[in-house]
Amino acid sequence: MKRALFLTPLILVVISESVCAQPPGRGLAGGPLGRPAYMEKLVLPRLIMRNQAEIGLTDAQREAIGKIMSDGQSKLVELQWRLQSESQKLGQLLEPQPIDEGAALDQASKVMEIEKEAQRNQLAMLIKVRNQLSAEQYAKLITLRPSAPRPRARPQPPGGPMPPPESGARGGPGSAPLDGSPAGDQH
Repeated sequence: MKRALFLTPLILVVISESVCAQPPGRGLAGGPLGRPAYMEKLVLPRLIMRNQAEIGLTDAQREAIGKIMSDGQSKLVELQWRLQSESQKLGQLLEPQPIDEGAALDQASKVMEIEKEAQRNQLAMLIKVRNQLSAEQYAKLITLRPSAPRPRARPQPPGGPMPPPESGARGGPGSAPLDGSPAGDQH
């Protein structure tokens, strides 16, 4: 139950910020598969805030974006309360042994519907924000967007990569066990 209660608020946090920090084209917003490719077409309000002077953001645009964000965050708080309540109910349904599968799956559907609504709310907010920008402002923001972090290369041992293991090196006949004990030892 604790795990289910921890994960659901985490989903909302992932939706709101880290969705744009993951590589494109790999699944639902912020999920284990990464963010969807269409997120490349949107910009986070924090990028706009950091670069307002560079893009020539007007006072009217700043005010409109602020209202969009305020309204969106208000809706998000309401969704977080609902999500927490429905997640607690799901956690309670998962406690007994055996679990009432039908009831648990019905409740899980309620939780997932709220999560879907939160994702839709976030996307609508980002679309409204983008619609406040001119084509020139949007194009400039895309150039100012930090590139996604690249995976670190694995350090190579001195002298370059290691050669492939010889036959038997993966536990075959004549190889040492992985725990370092002599091949003849039985535990």
